[in-house]
Amino acid sequence: MTIEESKAMWNIEKSNIDQVNFTKGMKALYKAVDKVIENGIITYEDFTNDTIDELTTLMVQEGKGEIDTVDRVEQIDLMCKRLTKRYEEKYNARELGTGITELSTDSAEVSDPEKLHESECITEESVSDNTEVK
Repeated sequence: MTIEESKAMWNIEKSNIDQVNFTKGMKALYKAVDKVIENGIITYEDFTNDTIDELTTLMVQEGKGEIDTVDRVEQIDLMCKRLTKRYEEKYNARELGTGITELSTDSAEVSDPEKLHESECITEESVSDNTEVK
């Protein structure tokens, strides 16, 4: 997912959500997500994956008895607090110039010791032929 696609998807979600019934934690999460997506720190796909991961973590923790059984509103607030903290840390690290953002560029160098990128079919004739195709 490109940054542009991510921002478009995020804007679609924001335009289709009525935040009137949001809890305080949900509002804080959406504010934090807006900052990190709009600044290209994470993608919308990262946000959706993180949300699913956090829901899964909550279910596992509850199943193992690692957290007290709470109602759904408290579970959502706990999830929102964890995600908000994660995104605020990413945003602050980016603002301070520390840490690594998840949207790094590909800096891999490709080596071609056998010169495979040079086609054996290329001839002097084919290189100098500049006939226009109509």
